[in-house]
Amino acid sequence: MKSDDRNRTTPPLVAIVGRPNVGKSTLFNRIIRRRQAVVDEVSGVTRDRVYAHAEWTGVRFRLVDTGGLVPNSKDPMEKAIRAQAQVAIDEAALILFVADVETGVTDLDSSVAAELRRSGSPAVLAVNKVDNEHRELSIHEFHALGLGTPWPVSAISGRGSGDLLDSVLEHLREVLPDDDSLLPEKDRAGEVEEGEEQRPIEIAVLGRPNVGKSSFVNAVYGSERVIVSEKAGTTRDAADIEVRVQDRDLVLIDTAGLRKRTKVKENIEYYSALRALQSLDRCDVALLLVDTPEGLGSQDTRILERILDRGKGAVIVMNKWDLIEKETGTAEKYAGDLRHQLPFARFVPIVFTSALTGQRVSRTLELALRAADARNHRIRTSRFNEFIELSLKGNESITPAMGDVRISYAVQTGVCPPHFVFFVNHPKKVKPNFKRYLERTIREAFNFEGTPLRISFRAKA
Repeated sequence: MKSDDRNRTTPPLVAIVGRPNVGKSTLFNRIIRRRQAVVDEVSGVTRDRVYAHAEWTGVRFRLVDTGGLVPNSKDPMEKAIRAQAQVAIDEAALILFVADVETGVTDLDSSVAAELRRSGSPAVLAVNKVDNEHRELSIHEFHALGLGTPWPVSAISGRGSGDLLDSVLEHLREVLPDDDSLLPEKDRAGEVEEGEEQRPIEIAVLGRPNVGKSSFVNAVYGSERVIVSEKAGTTRDAADIEVRVQDRDLVLIDTAGLRKRTKVKENIEYYSALRALQSLDRCDVALLLVDTPEGLGSQDTRILERILDRGKGAVIVMNKWDLIEKETGTAEKYAGDLRHQLPFARFVPIVFTSALTGQRVSRTLELALRAADARNHRIRTSRFNEFIELSLKGNESITPAMGDVRISYAVQTGVCPPHFVFFVNHPKKVKPNFKRYLERTIREAFNFEGTPLRISFRAKA
């Protein structure tokens, strides 16, 4: 399944590149005004391409953070990082090359700059860690890189970032003189709010380390969009990948593996896990990837509980299905065992996939879209009350569970997730089994598969 987002009209892309540990990710976070990329003093933290939308003086553009470039390195990880960065360079309308005033011009800087000059890619040169006027005097040596005027900036404090972004927009307008998206929003012709395309559905890919999250994302994207390695912990940032499926825009968020807290030993791993959980906060649906040969673990259960507690749609994705010896009814047996282990999540669909072969990857996205739609579904009050009345009328089997409770009327008060309020005579007398009956009945009638429901009871007025 190939993404076609590169063929669509989108804001221009600016790629941040440079050697390791010059502050690229810090500058990325500064420009997008939030901490999306993981930052640490250890070099090589960023590995995959990390995308985000940015805005400056009313002009929108996209930004991509890349791993540190080490030309001609034979190290497998550094070669993979370089390949990822090269894809970003090829996609970008403009390169934002970042150097470090503290170290001055290094051989690596010169090598990377030489590659950019040979490629003919338009570039803006930022010299980072210029925290004061004294350091600003040291930036002139960076003219030797042959990338034009060096712009002094401090990614940590924001010093000089406004001038740098002014230069970025100026260069974008030179490279793309007819691009209407480079006008401030208020000056764009023909833009109206009414009928605007809906925002993309954000789908977080979560799970323990090495269950195949990045492989799954690559299977969706159709190429090695994120670095895949047999070594656990390869993914560190939460990387956004924009794709289009069934004429709908999706953002897949590839995340770092979530270990038990007692097993998180490094700062980098801690912040990677934190980014993964932040991705859960902003997503619409979460795919919980499980290593099928290893089976469902206690950490998988905790992740799923966290997904549902936060009101997100969910799909359980049993990956590496190609490694399982199968006979008639194998999938049904696995699904039955999972339902027994996860009684609180019987409404969450289960799909058996292989990211390696692509088996049922499309089906997984279909289920995620259905969960997103269910999470946004709203039922008219009149229809809902008619349904509740018919469900209870003459139903003697539910009478013991109801006890003395009588429903006056009910209303759906919200979505994401759907929330229903029942106005009753005795809210404190509502039994758990009656609440479960109502939820099950609502799910069966209105197809709320994949999304949690919130049901509460209030005293009637």
